[in-house]
Amino acid sequence: VANPPAARFDAISGYDVATGLFAISTGDAAPVFFNDLWVLVDYAGPNPQWRRIDAQSTRSFKPRYGCGGGLAMDGYIYISLGFDGATRFGDTFRFRLSNTSGGSWEEVSDTFQYGINEPHARCLVGNAVLPDTNYGKFVMFGGCA
Repeated sequence: VANPPAARFDAISGYDVATGLFAISTGDAAPVFFNDLWVLVDYAGPNPQWRRIDAQSTRSFKPRYGCGGGLAMDGYIYISLGFDGATRFGDTFRFRLSNTSGGSWEEVSDTFQYGINEPHARCLVGNAVLPDTNYGKFVMFGGCA
């Protein structure tokens, strides 16, 4: 497939049913961490290719791995928490997968304070995106604080 993203592990990824796009973001290729967003375009067609869609974003987040998040039913990919080898992050960002030509990251939360009702800075969390958004976008469990 043409123009693939750099090889990595521990990335956030998912398939968006509305757009037919497979997306991948963040990850670790020690000693490099990522904060990019790639989509696989025309994967079942004659010319599948990878395309980075956040290169023109006016906002971003620090490169990281071990995040929570994924693709939600609202058309956004969410990136939450994570680690860069020195700092555990407590922020959350999202990016709408409405097209393959661009867009911008939005900061959903700056940082979570330590408490029982919200996740504080951590990495390597277990999580799942919820199909029913009555209770939020995704759930997280555990992780390293």
